[in-house]
Amino acid sequence: HPFSLSYYFYLHKEEYQETLINVRVKGDYQGWIKFFLLGIAKTLKNYRKILKEIVRIKEKNEALIENSNFSRTIKKNLFEALSYISTNPVTNIKTMSYALKRTYPTTATLVKILEDMQILTTRNENRRNRTYIYKELIQALYSSDTFPTD
Repeated sequence: HPFSLSYYFYLHKEEYQETLINVRVKGDYQGWIKFFLLGIAKTLKNYRKILKEIVRIKEKNEALIENSNFSRTIKKNLFEALSYISTNPVTNIKTMSYALKRTYPTTATLVKILEDMQILTTRNENRRNRTYIYKELIQALYSSDTFPTD
């Protein structure tokens, strides 16, 4: 929903219904168009705000990896893992190892490092099929319950 015009309509459903009624009863197409364009503008503004936050998170976590004491090879693998979880913020080791073309133990080590760096967190405590989330990214996507007001 963070990038959805329908979500804007949902948040402003009374005004949305009123503009539709005014089109039907009064023929007020301009009011509907104005409401629709305002929704597009606010959705795009929200989208931009979210993207800026995602870039900030990515740069912060890249700096954490870059400034760590790991070898170049491990850093390279961590950067690849970070890139993967940036587009797949909910994952598990098996899926991640397949996507990164790394062995399961290598990927498990990378996940452990990312957990220690507080980039990944465990979603469940199962020993098998444990799920990991890129919590900071998900929070950035879904933290804004309302659209910008101006």
